[in-house]
Amino acid sequence: MEQQGMTLKACMENYDVLIQLLSRVQDENEHILRALSLLEQMPTGRVPGDIAGQARAHAIAEIVKKRETTNQELLRIYSRMYCDLREILFPKPDAERS
Repeated sequence: MEQQGMTLKACMENYDVLIQLLSRVQDENEHILRALSLLEQMPTGRVPGDIAGQARAHAIAEIVKKRETTNQELLRIYSRMYCDLREILFPKPDAERS
C-alpha cells in the first residue's frame, strides 16, 4: 500500500522515530528540576521589598511558563501527526468510505 510515494512501512518507521524524539522532549525534565532546586536554595531576606525573593518567584514562574509552552507545542504536534497519519494507519473499510 503506497500513499503519496511513501510505503506504509516507511511511514511507520518515520512515525516511530518522530515519536521517540518527541518523547525525549516530553520526558527530559532534569534541567528544569535542577534549576528549580537551585532557585529554592537561594537565600531570601524574608522582608518587605525583598528583591531576591521577587526575582526567585519570577524565575520560577518563567520556568513553569516555558515548560507549559513546550507541552502545548507537543500536544499540537501529536494532534497534527494523528490527523496526518490516521487514514494511513487506520484505513476505513471500503464500505465506510462511500
